[in-house]
Amino acid sequence: MANYTGLNVINAGDVTGISSDPIRDGYTLKFDHRNHGMHSNTNRVRVSNFHPDVKPTLLTSNINDDSTIINLTNGADFTTFEGTAVGAGHTGYLLVNQEIIAYNAIASNQITISTRSVDSSLKSDHDSSTLAHKYEFNGLSLRKINKDHDIDPREKTFDSYYLKVATGGKAFDITKTGGGSELHISQNVPFEVIDPRITSVTPTGTDITGRIKTTSGTSLSGNEASFVDKGYENIALNQLNYLDTPRIIASKINEFNLLDNQKSFGLELTLSTTQPDVSPVVDLDSLNIVAISNLVDDKVVNFETDNRPKISGLDPNTAIYETRRINLEFVSNSIFVQFDGHREPEGEFRVFYKLFRGDGDDKNQNYIPFNTNGLPDKTVNANALRNAFSEYKFTVENTAQFTGFMIKVVMTSTSQAKPPRLKNFRAIALRSFQIDD
Repeated sequence: MANYTGLNVINAGDVTGISSDPIRDGYTLKFDHRNHGMHSNTNRVRVSNFHPDVKPTLLTSNINDDSTIINLTNGADFTTFEGTAVGAGHTGYLLVNQEIIAYNAIASNQITISTRSVDSSLKSDHDSSTLAHKYEFNGLSLRKINKDHDIDPREKTFDSYYLKVATGGKAFDITKTGGGSELHISQNVPFEVIDPRITSVTPTGTDITGRIKTTSGTSLSGNEASFVDKGYENIALNQLNYLDTPRIIASKINEFNLLDNQKSFGLELTLSTTQPDVSPVVDLDSLNIVAISNLVDDKVVNFETDNRPKISGLDPNTAIYETRRINLEFVSNSIFVQFDGHREPEGEFRVFYKLFRGDGDDKNQNYIPFNTNGLPDKTVNANALRNAFSEYKFTVENTAQFTGFMIKVVMTSTSQAKPPRLKNFRAIALRSFQIDD
C-alpha cells in the first residue's frame, strides 16, 4: 500500500524575501567554449548554426523559388511557436536545409509561407523528403540565439561564459544541453608569448628582421582594457617572445564592431642586404605564428575563509600543481615543503597539504593551507627580473600522525602575462616532538 504525504503550505507572512538565481533565470545560455579568449565584457559574440531540438518532419512536395505553400508529413509541432498558436498576430519559423522560413498560417499539414530567407539565410530550392525543423530550442526561438550578442558580464572561466538571449517574454522550458555538431561561435585568440616561425634563406650580407602589431587583451582575473591598439614592437624570429601584457587576435565580429574593421594583428618582415646582387628569401607558404597563453587566474579573495580550495575538485583556480599521494614507511607528524619560485607583484603562491592516516576515512580528507592562508613561513618579496627565482619554505609541525600525504601548490595572478613559476620542488615528511612552551 502506497503512502501519501501532504505538502506543507508556507504562509505569505512567513516569507521574508526571495533570492533569485542570477544564472538560471530562464533566459541565459552557458557556453562551454575552450580557450575562447573573450575575457572582457566589451566582447561581441556571433552564434550560428545552433540547431533546433524539436523532432523534424519531412517535406511531401518540393519548395521552389515561387512556392507559397509547404506540405509536411506531420505539421502538429508547427501549430505553435514559443508556446503560442501561430496566426495572423504571431509568426512561426522553420528551418529547411540552411534557409529560415517564416509562416503565419497552418492548416493540418500545410503551411502558408509569409517570408523566405529570414535573417539573410540561404534561399534555395528544397526537394521533397527534405527534413523541416521547427526553428526552436527548448521552447525559445532560435532567432534569439543564432545572432550577434554582447557577452554576459557574469563570471567567466577560460573555457566557458554566459549569453543572455532574452530579457522577458517566453523563457526556456527546462534546463537542457544542446547546440549540435555544426554549432559555430566566434572567438578571440589570446596570447602573452609569441613565436613567429618563418622559413627563409639569408645569404651572407643579408638579414631579415620582424616586428608585430598587436591589440590588447584582458586577463581572466585582471582589469586590463581590451581592444587597444598596442602599435608595433620588435620581435625575434623563430623563438619565443614574452610580452608584458595580454594580447589578442580578435574575432572578425570584434574587429568589425570594436576596431573599426581594422586588423587586430600584423607581422611585418624587413628584408635587407649589403650586396647589390643578393637578397634574402622568405617562404610565405610556410609562414606561421605560435601564440601561447598562460592559464592563470585569481579566483579566491580569502584563502582562510573560502573552503573551495580545501576540497578536492572544487578549487576555482586554474594554475595548480598537485602531487600524487606519497606513502610513508614510518608514521610522521610534520611536513616541510621547499621550492624555488618566481613571481611578480601580480602573482602569489599558496600551498596546501592533505594527510592520510589509514583510519578508513582517507578518501574524505580535505586540504589544509600552510600557515592558515597558504603563504610561506616568511614573507618572500616579488622578483624584479623575469629569470630571477627566490626560495620558498612551508612548514607544519605536530600534526596528527599520518602515513601518507599530498601537496597542492596554487599559483595565482591577476595578469596572464605574469604567471608564477616554480622549480626544484621538494616535500619531506618529518617526525618531530611536541615542545612545551
